Amino acid sequence: MSDAMVRQWEMLRLIPRAPRKIGTAEIEARLRGAGFEVNRRTVQRDLQTLAGVFPLVADDTHKPYGWSWMKEASPFDIPGLDLHAALAFRMASDHLDRLLPAATREHLRPHLDLARERLDQMQGSGLRSWPDKVRVLPGGVRREPPVVKPGVLEAVQTGLFEERVLDVRYRRRGEGEARRYEVHPLGLVYRDIVGYLVCTLWDYKDVVQLALHRFEDANVTDRPAPVPRDFSLDRYVRSETFGFLRGDRDLRLRAIFDPVVAPSLVEAPLSRDQEVTELKDGRLLVEASVRDTTALRAWLLGHGSLVEVLEPQSLRDEIREEVKKMAARLGV
Repeated sequence: MSDAMVRQWEMLRLIPRAPRKIGTAEIEARLRGAGFEVNRRTVQRDLQTLAGVFPLVADDTHKPYGWSWMKEASPFDIPGLDLHAALAFRMASDHLDRLLPAATREHLRPHLDLARERLDQMQGSGLRSWPDKVRVLPGGVRREPPVVKPGVLEAVQTGLFEERVLDVRYRRRGEGEARRYEVHPLGLVYRDIVGYLVCTLWDYKDVVQLALHRFEDANVTDRPAPVPRDFSLDRYVRSETFGFLRGDRDLRLRAIFDPVVAPSLVEAPLSRDQEVTELKDGRLLVEASVRDTTALRAWLLGHGSLVEVLEPQSLRDEIREEVKKMAARLGV
């Protein structure tokens, strides 16, 4: 492969997809940084040559001037997209859409379109039908996701990605009108079907969660968003904050489960220190250290008569009182 061809191949990789663009000066600087001996005239001549073969466009109407790949151009860097790669792109499109920043989704769109075309061409292939054979189901009752207003997710993702302050109007639970907030984004977490922006507000240090579907609008500002030096999204999630923590200490749960439920607890333990003892009647006594959360109580109550909470006594009393209220509602 000639030096000119290698250089032009590298130039094609440097050029972004519209509406982004790159100027000839920057292309020259990057090529020199990569070890190519070029001048501005060589770069300009190469660009004109490449534009006659590839779908490149030059914007000389608005400063800064620059070159781009046409927005709808097929990606050139994976011309030999095989079936396995096409399937991976298709599955990523179906399952990662809400997790990727808007700019990333837009950048991948031509690849995803090419992947769909590649799979559609393979009549009779097992890979072509694979997306129809795989489903991801929710663990509980199926619910429709709450509606997030247009533009909110894109603004939140942009602010998070670029670490910039968000100016938002947010409606708190139970309130009819939205209030304006200055938001410093720290992370995006999906709990089941609900998305939450983990953030701080104004100059406060406390980390809070804002549900995406309660945003009335969100705008990205030019101001950099401060990030607490010791903040870790993984550590924040592990704190069980999303399970609505009820106490600072773990509970030592002792409960008896019906044989119908027991196998799932053996296969997927509640904790690493879980201990299971089979009783004479076939039920299992399960002991485990668990976080003291509202989610724990909802999970236990969801098992109804298939579980009996023994300890801690305070939790047993809570369950008893909740069952009494349920019975009163039902007229029992």
